[in-house]
Amino acid sequence: MGSPSRTDLTLTLCAMCSSRMSYGDACDHCRRMTDEMETRTDTLLLTPFINGRDVVMPSDTREFEVIPDTITVPLRDLMQAPPPGKHRVSSPRSNVVIADLPPTGQVIALIPAHNEAETIDATIACIRAQQLPPARIIVVCDNCHDNTAEHASIAGAEVFTSVDNTQMKAGALNQVLSWLIPTLQSHDLVAVIDADTVISPNFFREAREYLAVNPDTGGVSGTYGGREGGGLPGWCQRNEFARWGFDSRQQSGKAICLSGAASVFRASTLRIVRMLREAGELPGAGIYYSTSNFTEDFEMSQAILHAGYRIRNLPAVVITTAVKPTWKELHVQRLRWNRGITETLGEYGITRHTRGMWVRWVIYTLSVFVIPLSMTLFVHQMLNGGWHLNGWLFLWLSVTAIVMIHKSVTITATRKWSALFALVLIFELPYDTFLHFTFLRSLWQVIRGSGKTWR
Repeated sequence: MGSPSRTDLTLTLCAMCSSRMSYGDACDHCRRMTDEMETRTDTLLLTPFINGRDVVMPSDTREFEVIPDTITVPLRDLMQAPPPGKHRVSSPRSNVVIADLPPTGQVIALIPAHNEAETIDATIACIRAQQLPPARIIVVCDNCHDNTAEHASIAGAEVFTSVDNTQMKAGALNQVLSWLIPTLQSHDLVAVIDADTVISPNFFREAREYLAVNPDTGGVSGTYGGREGGGLPGWCQRNEFARWGFDSRQQSGKAICLSGAASVFRASTLRIVRMLREAGELPGAGIYYSTSNFTEDFEMSQAILHAGYRIRNLPAVVITTAVKPTWKELHVQRLRWNRGITETLGEYGITRHTRGMWVRWVIYTLSVFVIPLSMTLFVHQMLNGGWHLNGWLFLWLSVTAIVMIHKSVTITATRKWSALFALVLIFELPYDTFLHFTFLRSLWQVIRGSGKTWR
């Protein structure tokens, strides 16, 4: 690789400027950084500063060596990064290119598992049945006390066992990624799939094809579905998941979160996230995944967005995961989800990537009071005026009709006859009330700072 000139390089690593510009338009700080640049045949060495720390970027993706007081990132990762946003490190937009860099490479499948002997076989089988087979399948056994590891080995997967992990799924993934990522090329893909999840055969193929033509996308997921079973709680969850899928398809795959059940990431994206965490440019304790958050998938999605990448749901991909069979288990799960989302939004604040989620959060918070308010108005009307139509009763009937139609239409395509039961709201309104109560309890825990324990 030839030595680039100053005019060829775009200065992007200045935390003071946070923008791309040519050398002639750069501030004195950026010019000083560029003046300190050295070029060698195998390495492009820049010595700018991010929060006072040197950044060293070897061009060989397999040389991922952490030097004390520095952040080491493969140059190829930065060259694949999308246009910069505020407070992020971006790729040099210059004539320095690596012509032989393919858009995407091999797929490595990671399956974090905690006592999943009953479901791990089906998960490995669906991964082996992919139209684009993965190069490796690695089951991450985290504090397993059953024979998950034996099942995984018999099924032909590699087994990685976490060591002294007390940080649940995020901690186990950090351990395996710290071992795995240094061995990968920047264009390789890492799939993370829960051990109770089954993915459609086209997932890896669709993911690679999409990422190959969308270099600004850091990760992809699919549309959500729930496994059969679980009684009434399971039925309600499957309807809920069907609505999520309907919304995703209506928005052509626009995503606000990459599913923790199954997602595919660029190896380069994960490296960039780690670098920005170490530089203090992204919040969250942890190396790759934040270990201080209940919803590591939502937090990772926000980290990727704030690193300047996009995220996407692939409408043609179906992710089928286990449902919670009891109200108690569902309550505990949603407490974690709600609290994690609230705390993540608090960590990142109001940015161009969180504004939409903040609006959703506020609307949902207000909607919590809609059902009890509507029932109060209805009872008041019945006690004082009967069925005499007035403004309040007309409003209540109109809103109820809209909710009924929405509940039914959004699941008709995938849930068929369940749409009729959703239409009459016999089960849907109590389920919504249950979710609202869980949300309010999660807010109370956030306010009090209580309940911060894994269950």
